[in-house]
Amino acid sequence: AHDLGHSPFGHSGEVALALHQANKNIAYNQEDPVAYINRARVFERMGKIDRAVLDLKEALRLAPHNREAASHLERIGRGQAGGT
Repeated sequence: AHDLGHSPFGHSGEVALALHQANKNIAYNQEDPVAYINRARVFERMGKIDRAVLDLKEALRLAPHNREAASHLERIGRGQAGGT
């Protein structure tokens, strides 16, 4: 028998839980840019770069001076072709 905890997909439950928590945090306080940055990190781990970009843009809308969101957006944006 294989131990699923050591498979390449062993962390999918952890990522799903992180996404659930991030969604709860945003629902609790939709004006918190950190909540959007955290969810963007989860989307990035899931390979959903487009969703991560949307959350980072929302974080910057809420807090235009947020350097963490700006640098993160710039970093993952470089990996994207095209844009909006």
